This record gives sequence, C-alpha cells and structure tokens, in this order.
Amino acid sequence: MGELLTRLSKLHSVFSDHLFADITLSDIGDALRSVLDANICLCTPEGELLYTHECARFSCGHAQQRMSDAQKLSGFLKERVRALLAYQLNVPFTAHPCLFESDVLCRQHDALFSFFPVYGDRAYLCCLVIWKTGGQRLESDEAVLCESAAAVTCMVASRA
Repeated sequence: MGELLTRLSKLHSVFSDHLFADITLSDIGDALRSVLDANICLCTPEGELLYTHECARFSCGHAQQRMSDAQKLSGFLKERVRALLAYQLNVPFTAHPCLFESDVLCRQHDALFSFFPVYGDRAYLCCLVIWKTGGQRLESDEAVLCESAAAVTCMVASRA
C-alpha cells in the first residue's frame, strides 16, 4: 500500500510542479510514465493522438517511429476507443494491425490493452490507452494509477 501511495503522490505532483503554469496533456503523460512501466497513449474518441510514449521494455522496435509519424490511431483501435463506455482491463488482441498504421500487421501478438475513458462536462473527452506485451497484465495498483491519471486529465481539461 505504501508504494502505491508514493506513486500516486508522484503522479499528483504534476499540480505542485505547475503552480504558476498551465498543465498540458504531455505533463500528465510524462507524470504517468514516471510511475507506470507500460506503453501509453492518450487520444480523442475519434482516435486523434494527443500523447504517446513507448516503454522500452514493451517496445516492438517500430512503434515509436510510427507514433511520431501518425496523427491518429489505426481503424481497429479507433473503433474500440470510440465505443468505450467504461474502463476495460487487459483486453487481448491477437493478429491485429499496427496501432498506428492500418496496413501493417503488428509483430506482437501477445499484447494486452487497457482503456480508461476520460469524461468531463458531461462529455467523453479522451481515452487513456495502456498496453503491455509479453502477456504481461496491467496490475490492479497500476489500474488505480491510470484511473487517477484519467481524473487528473479531466481536472486539467475543465480548467482550460
């Protein structure tokens, strides 16, 4: 429990670190990646990429370049994000296209995806997509961190 509280505190420090400046989605993403060992993507319900981070431990070797080139998620993931109503943990996708390039088949068939919708002002604002490879699951304490990051994102969006 102590480790989770320490990680939550580090995530929430994004507020104290930006007392006199606006907090950006990149600030939130960077804070989340400092406490979470996973790939991270923040996107609109339409699939427009707002923030991406590829964790070296779960890298396919090609995603980082495709993330920086892409402006939207590929079709299969975009449809999942668009239809999301509540969080989903450790959803397996097998033989799926690359997340960022529809015409390329992903080389990692053992990825588990977790989705955390961000709601605010009675609207679906964006979605936090987390994934790991190698069959590694997002653990419950990591899911708490992601839910907290979604709440922080909602607070920042409502301040804008």
